[in-house]
Amino acid sequence: MKYLKMALFYFDSLLGGYFGQYLEFRCLEFFLAWGKATQHPVYGKFLKKLFDWFCLYFTGLIIPAKNSAVIMPYNDILHIIKRAHIATVSPCSCKSYFMPNDTIPRDTCMGFYFVESIDHLNTDGYHESFEVPQRVLDKLKECEEQGLIHQIMTVSRPTGKKGYVLCNCESSSCIPLYLYKEYGIPIIRNSGYSLSITDKTLCSHCGNCVTRCHFYAVSFKDDGPIVDSTRCLGCGLCVSTCPANIRKLVKNKNI
Repeated sequence: MKYLKMALFYFDSLLGGYFGQYLEFRCLEFFLAWGKATQHPVYGKFLKKLFDWFCLYFTGLIIPAKNSAVIMPYNDILHIIKRAHIATVSPCSCKSYFMPNDTIPRDTCMGFYFVESIDHLNTDGYHESFEVPQRVLDKLKECEEQGLIHQIMTVSRPTGKKGYVLCNCESSSCIPLYLYKEYGIPIIRNSGYSLSITDKTLCSHCGNCVTRCHFYAVSFKDDGPIVDSTRCLGCGLCVSTCPANIRKLVKNKNI
C-alpha cells in the first residue's frame, strides 16, 4: 500500500504538470463546457455531482489580501511569496482566454519555484532568507489596487509536495471564479475567514466595499453596510481599503 500511494502521488504530480504546461487552454475549455453541461435538464445533476467530486482534488484556496487580517490561514500574502520562492510572474491563461479589457493586468500568475507542501508555508522561518524581487512586489501591489483576488491553485489531493501557482484573479476573467459564481462549482475554497463589521455608524459610505466584492456579499441597508455570510469567501479586499477601518476578517467557527 505504501508503494502504491507513492506511485499514485508521483503520477499525480506528473499529470498535473503535463496538463498545466501543455494542455491548459484545452482544460479551460473543457471546464467551461462541463460547467455549462451541469445545467442540462436530464443529466445536469449527475455532472454537477461529478464536478463537485473533481473539485476535491483540484481547487483554489483564497488567500486574504495584504493587511486585511491580524492572523491569516497562511500568515500574510507577502510571506507566501517569500517562502514559495516566487521570483517571476507570467501571463494568466484565463485572462488570455477571456480577453478582458486592457485595464486588468494579465501577467498575474506567480509560480512556486520549489515543489512544496502547502503546510510548510505556514511554518515560521521557512525559506525566510529568500528576498522577493521588487518587480514581484510591484505586481502584487498592482493586483491589490485593481481588486484582484489571491488564490493558490493546485491538485489538492493527496496532500504533500506539489507544484502550485499563486493566481491573482478577477471574476469576469477567471474561469474557476466564473464556474463558482455561474454554476456553483466549488473549484475555489473559502480562505477560512469571513467578514465582520465592528461599528456600522462609522461607515463613510464610500462604496469601496461594494465595488471590490466579487461575490456580491456586501450591500447597504438602512444606511448601513451589511454582509451576506453565505456569499463571503474571506478574500479581504473590502477590508484593506476601508477608510473607516470598521471591517475585519474573523476565523470561521467550522474550520
